[in-house]
Amino acid sequence: MPDPQHWVDQVKDAPVQIWPDQATIDRDQDNPGPFTAQNFFTRATTSPVPITMPDSVKTRSDFKKLIDGYDAGIRYMDDRIGEVLNTLEEAGVLEETAIIVSADHGEQFGELGVYGDHCAAAAAVQNVPLIISWPGVTPPNASCRDLVLNVDLAPTLCDLLGIPIPSGWDGTSLVRQLRGDAAPEWRQHVVYTHGLYCCQRAVRTHQWQLTRTYHPGTFLHDQVMLHDLQNDRYQTTNVAAEHPEVVAEMDHLLTQWLNDELGRPGAGPDPLQFVVETGPWKYVQLDSWLDRLEQWGRPQMAEAIRHRLDLPVPAR
Repeated sequence: MPDPQHWVDQVKDAPVQIWPDQATIDRDQDNPGPFTAQNFFTRATTSPVPITMPDSVKTRSDFKKLIDGYDAGIRYMDDRIGEVLNTLEEAGVLEETAIIVSADHGEQFGELGVYGDHCAAAAAVQNVPLIISWPGVTPPNASCRDLVLNVDLAPTLCDLLGIPIPSGWDGTSLVRQLRGDAAPEWRQHVVYTHGLYCCQRAVRTHQWQLTRTYHPGTFLHDQVMLHDLQNDRYQTTNVAAEHPEVVAEMDHLLTQWLNDELGRPGAGPDPLQFVVETGPWKYVQLDSWLDRLEQWGRPQMAEAIRHRLDLPVPAR
């Protein structure tokens, strides 16, 4: 098997998105959380995979190296999928085989200050691929811009296979979208939650995303963030203060969603509240992270976290 450099060479000449610019990268150097521009790795200051990832993201060149490494991984996977499709074609069954490609999460590449991981309820993290080719159902080259959730896949499979869809599922069948039919009464907003590195819940429409931070973890997220995704896809500017009426409307949607979830027969308490109580320390422990920042010569970052969490600053 070719080494990682082979796959990096396949994508190294591809252009890289113009955001984040150097000014944004410079500003992000002060972010104290993990997987950020300066704290790029949680247990080291040098890259354990230097071919595909930089030591940190301090320049646009560093950012390009990060993107090239990520794209190289996608290029590798593309080739593996291609091998499967070729095998199916050689066996004469490709045209009668259903194919579904998806993933568990997207990645932040500068959004909310994180580079190359998924540490918040950012729109980029929720941007999950879903590619479905189903014989006799999906027309060629069709696409859909509806607000779709990964929990829609299970009822979709039931619908396509003629299996009754169990009651109580959150998802909705996508068969109409797969056939290319209009679904005018489709959902106009979705809600998602993050509880690994911080505790956030967000509600988004096609234009807006309102994010409420219930526990910032080791980050400095605002308690309330409103982003205009149509004009600010990278969530660079919190416009909550400029649009209080939108915040109120989105808050209502978020509250109604929670009321509906908690109001189901047999529903338990909101699990996010348990994480808020204990702290979102599943992968990065607070005390060890503060110690690590001190050891790396970044005490100002540790102080910023303590200030955000209203913790006492130890005497020096």
